[in-house]
Amino acid sequence: MRCHHIAPLEANQKAQQRITIKCSRVADRAFPEFKISSWQPGDFGRYPTNSSIQFTKGRDTMTMSSRPLVGPGRFQWNAGGWFGSSLGSSAWMIVTSYLLVFHNQPSLGLVPAVGFAIVLFASLLLWARRDRIYPFPAMMGLLGLLAVAIPLVWIVVSSNGSPAALAAMNWPASTWPTVLVCAIAPALMIWFLVLERSVTTKPDTTKPESKIVA
Repeated sequence: MRCHHIAPLEANQKAQQRITIKCSRVADRAFPEFKISSWQPGDFGRYPTNSSIQFTKGRDTMTMSSRPLVGPGRFQWNAGGWFGSSLGSSAWMIVTSYLLVFHNQPSLGLVPAVGFAIVLFASLLLWARRDRIYPFPAMMGLLGLLAVAIPLVWIVVSSNGSPAALAAMNWPASTWPTVLVCAIAPALMIWFLVLERSVTTKPDTTKPESKIVA
């Protein structure tokens, strides 16, 4: 009796595979500009998590990104948190650049402007690759960049800015603000690492909603 039940089941599966292959061939002929790169024969009824659809027009190929990767811990991709943190930590550079140019120091004003552009470019690049990069490593990479860019811009402006420009920007003369500026990004990296580990190391813990950034 069991053989009579297995045979129709195998035949049904083979028939579904044949139908899937035929439908895909018909779709390829009807829409040659689209190519589903993650499809495999026999994927009837299954939906890959990180599939991508390539659209070809002439010699140009564009890829429609899939959903962002879900992190195993506290940090998840969020547009407001991601761009709010990246722009909020680097916006002072573009203001400093404008004030330096206004006080006849255009060459020095290029330093914070370039620093702001690098941070903005890195933030956009990581956001565009959010379907291939987990949110927490992306945040650590951005904070690592800020840990280098912020102290570098701060020290260069403090050392080469004219007294009139520094006074107009209310630039601190003490060394303690410089120490704080150099330590803030590394301190955030350590804090975020503790927060992430506190969630991922707990067994049978439901991952909370998005928090802070990423």
